[in-house]
This record gives sequence, structure tokens and C-alpha cells, in this order.
Amino acid sequence: MKSRYPVAICSICVFVCALIICGCGPYTNNIVDLNRDRYVCKIDPAQFNNFQGKRILLSTIIDESKNTSNMGYYNPEKMIGYRLYSGENTLQQPVVTYFWYSLKKGFECAGIRIEEHGLVYDAELSLIFKSLTDEEIKFTMLLTKAGKIMYQQDYVVKMPEAQSKDHAVLEQRAYGMLDSIVKTILNDPDFQKAFL
Repeated sequence: MKSRYPVAICSICVFVCALIICGCGPYTNNIVDLNRDRYVCKIDPAQFNNFQGKRILLSTIIDESKNTSNMGYYNPEKMIGYRLYSGENTLQQPVVTYFWYSLKKGFECAGIRIEEHGLVYDAELSLIFKSLTDEEIKFTMLLTKAGKIMYQQDYVVKMPEAQSKDHAVLEQRAYGMLDSIVKTILNDPDFQKAFL
């Protein structure tokens, strides 16, 4: 007689994994799905000629915000949630992974080469998220060269108020925030001085 324990154990494991994956996303019925593949950068690289060809090691993004979940973020009222994906038909991504790869895309659109690892780069960049909603992100940026912090700055990027609750509009607004993060850092004269 065959034991049913392996089947039961396997079923429980699948159920627990599904709860973990689904349970970490935004807790609301109104969900906007963001997809890195659909993010099209609208940064004009001509604005950042002095950065062309530079290499940045984007070492870490740390999410210390208290208003996100591991797998998404919200509007300030927590009535609209944002789930994060790398592409179509993929599993949800954590906030830090989604933003790392999306910001890589944004910086590269501005003409900077982003390194994941390696020894050859002009500077190292780290970001620490302090607060994140669909209207505003507060973060600390650290610029390091040869192991020494050259510049540290707190930034606040605010988005215009949403003119629509339409998911397609909110999705494009969220991609616009990615562009704004990159432009805010690169347009900072003190960052330029420390980096260049």
C-alpha cells in the first residue's frame, strides 16, 4: 500500500509557496501591473553629454520604506497597489529588484553604462529608499569612488497628481517616476562635481 504522505507534504509545500508569493504583494483590489519590458525611457541623452560613456557600478538598492510591501507599493491612501514584473508572464519581483533593473535601463538611456559587478567603473552608486508611493519617492544616494564616499544626498522626487484612475495612465506615470529619479540625480550640480 502506497503512503499518501509524500503527496500531502508536496501539496502543503505548494500551498505555502503560493501564499508567500501572493501574500507579499499589494493588499488592495485595485492593482496596477508594472512591467520593466514596457518601461520606455524618455530621457534625452543630449542633456547629459558629460556623462556619456561613464561607468557606474549600481551596487545596491535598499528599501527601508515603511509604506511598501516586499513585492509592491501603493498610492498614499493605499487604495491603489502596484505589482512589479520583469516581463510578460513572469513572477512578481521584489521592489528592490524591479527598481534596480528599471533604473539601470534609465541610466543607460541617459548614456551611462551600468555595471552589475566588476572592477572597471568610474564610481559606485547606492540608493536607500526611505519612502515610496506612486506620488513621491524619498531616497538617499551615496556616490563612492575607490571605497570612499564622495557624495551623499537625500532626494525627494514628486510626481504630478494623477489626472485619471485609469490603469494605463497610472502605469505610464509610474514609468515617468523612474525617469525623474535618474534626471534628479544627474541634474544635481553637486553630484556632477563629485562624479566628474
